[in-house]
Amino acid sequence: MAKLYFRYGAMWSGKTAQLLMVAFNYQEKGQRAVIIKPALDIKWENRVSTRIWLEKDVDVLAGEEDDIFQIIQSFFPLLNCVLVDEAQFLSARQIDQLQQVVIQLNLPVIAYGLRCDGNQESRSGSCRLLEIADKIEELKTMCECWNKATMNCRFDREGSLILGWEKILIDGMSDVVYRSLCPRCWMSYKEKLSDE
Repeated sequence: MAKLYFRYGAMWSGKTAQLLMVAFNYQEKGQRAVIIKPALDIKWENRVSTRIWLEKDVDVLAGEEDDIFQIIQSFFPLLNCVLVDEAQFLSARQIDQLQQVVIQLNLPVIAYGLRCDGNQESRSGSCRLLEIADKIEELKTMCECWNKATMNCRFDREGSLILGWEKILIDGMSDVVYRSLCPRCWMSYKEKLSDE
């Protein structure tokens, strides 16, 4: 029986690399996995790309008003799996449509994304996935202190933590730098700000 999976992790935990490995494994077995990413993620245009130079064109750039179930249904029955990158940018309604794909089309859906942003707030896609996913898995990465990183943080080019920032700012498209930190290091950087 198909399931809805949510594989989340801090930035640099290998989410997109894992998505591409899963797509490759389906392809090697003569099967097809459709790759979806939100159109809101403009960094690589119509591709998913990793920091280790793996990339692939996506099959669907999902706009905010798109009905993902109807889009997937148009591929059916010529596919075996649905892979979603940057799932936090989807709406709760679109996550419900992914669940509909699992239930009505009996296709596994594997969604990759952030659990929360640098303000430690979840976006609607992540919130809904945490509520309804059949299986939730954490992909881990390390903080600069070698502990497990769970926080996605923005820094300016001088290395100061940025707090209370706008919700959406795509990595690499601005003058900020993203770093993944453990809660202890995040608190330390936050305290440095208040001392200045």
